[in-house]
Amino acid sequence: MIYTVNIVKTIIFCSEKERDDIMFLGSEEIKKLIKEKNLVSDFINLKEQLQPNGFDLTLQNIERVTGHGTISASGKVLPILEKIPIKSDNTWILDKGVYIITFNEVLKFPKGIAGISIQRSSVIRCGAMINVSLWDSGYEGRGQNLLVVHSKYGLTLQKNVRIVQVQFIKIMGKNYMYRGNYQHENIHKL
Repeated sequence: MIYTVNIVKTIIFCSEKERDDIMFLGSEEIKKLIKEKNLVSDFINLKEQLQPNGFDLTLQNIERVTGHGTISASGKVLPILEKIPIKSDNTWILDKGVYIITFNEVLKFPKGIAGISIQRSSVIRCGAMINVSLWDSGYEGRGQNLLVVHSKYGLTLQKNVRIVQVQFIKIMGKNYMYRGNYQHENIHKL
């Protein structure tokens, strides 16, 4: 999240010349990278998910955060997650609370391309928020994100619904490839 704030600050507060070097990819470039570099795979419907300035990710799974997490200088302990059962009509009924969502799509960022995921506005209008996330160049995996249902009335979500949009950013200058703990996450979980 700090990375995203820094990118947004850079875009807002940089000089006009520097701003010209920051490029968000449009649909034609995204489509080209899907074909040539496998930028996005396991999507439901390319025509519907490819947007003018990004790509919509769809909902595969939801888990409730039920335990305590720890992040320290010596490492991390992730909280316990409870799988939310899906109803016969392919929906999840969520109470107010904190959840981890997993996307259907596998993302594979080539060198020089990063991505920011932003929730679709319908989520906000239903009293929920999905945190902004950043994926670095070199990341490959079936990403996850944090969903917080704020509404005391809860939220119903259908499996495979479009829920966030990834915007792809061309990174200027030298950069190294992601080597973190979440590389190849959830690729074999279906």
